[in-house]
Order: sequence, then C-alpha cells, then structure tokens
Amino acid sequence: MSRLSQPVSRLLAVLLLLVLITVVVMLVVLPVWSMNQQYTDELSAIKNRIEISERTVAIGDSLNKRLKRFSRWESGNIHYLASRSEALATAELQRMAKAVIVKKGGEVLSSQILPAREEGGFNRVAIRISMKGSLETLSSVFYDLEAGKTYLLLDNVRINARPEASRRRVTVGKTTIKRALDIKFELSGYYRGGRS
Repeated sequence: MSRLSQPVSRLLAVLLLLVLITVVVMLVVLPVWSMNQQYTDELSAIKNRIEISERTVAIGDSLNKRLKRFSRWESGNIHYLASRSEALATAELQRMAKAVIVKKGGEVLSSQILPAREEGGFNRVAIRISMKGSLETLSSVFYDLEAGKTYLLLDNVRINARPEASRRRVTVGKTTIKRALDIKFELSGYYRGGRS
C-alpha cells in the first residue's frame, strides 16, 4: 500500500474534520436550536394568550361594574310595577287601587282589565274601576294613586252625583252634607319585562 503524500493526507484530514464537525452540528446543535425555536414560539403564544386574558379580565371588570351599577339602579327604581308579566302587573295594579280606595273609605263596585300595550319601549297595563264614595274620598284616592312612589296615571274620569243617596252627617254643631258619588276612571301603570 502506498502512502499518501503529505498535502493529500492533510486535505483528507481537513475534509474528515469538516465531516465530523458537520455530523456533530447536525446531531447536537440543530436539535438544540430547533427545540429552542419551538420553546420561543410557545412562549410567544403563551404571552399573547396572557395579554388576551388580561384584556378580557379588564373588560370583564368593567362590565361587572356596569352590571352592579345597573342592578343598583334597577332595584332602586320603584316607579314601575314590581311584576314582570302583563297578568301579574295588572293584578298588582288592581290590588293597589283596591287597597287605596278601601283605606280612604270608598267602595270598589267593579274593575275591568283593559288591553295592555307597548308605548315607547315601555309596557303599559290599565284597568277601568267603578267605585262609590264621597268627594273627600275621591280626592284622597286620586291623590294617593297619583302621588305614590309607583307612577300611576288616571284617565277618563267620570263622576256622577247620586242625590237620592245623600247622607247627612252631623259634626260639632254643624250639619255637613256628604253626597255619595259614582266614580268611574281608568288607572294605568308601567312594568318592566316582556309582554306575555
């Protein structure tokens, strides 16, 4: 076997060294670099998800504050009938009217439910009431109904005197005539919620 000349043997040694370095780089450095790149990408994706989560939490906190403020407003808003359905709101309206009329000394003769309707985004229920009472009773009833915390509206008021049913009431040395009146009126109020 012949020996290689010194320049050729040096060239082969350099080539062998380059092949060995390439193999080491391919077996060790490239996988480590690839894993590093993968971890960098995963970290970037996690950072993006964290930023999105933080924005979501910030929006959620803002919405929670709005919800609490709205809930406080809604619970403090006593100007509507408390019921959330048409039938219950109408029954509540009848109950309120009867309580005020009886409390003020009047007598409910009848009450009739009128069709509900929506007005400007609000749900309105109404009843027609026929009652009997004196002028003082009438003024007290109307005042209590319209001046209460719940917004109630009176409409189509008809008052008829019943002279044959007049009663006399004597008070400290004076004679006061109290006439019985037939009163018919419509009473309406608003409730929150959908129509049923």
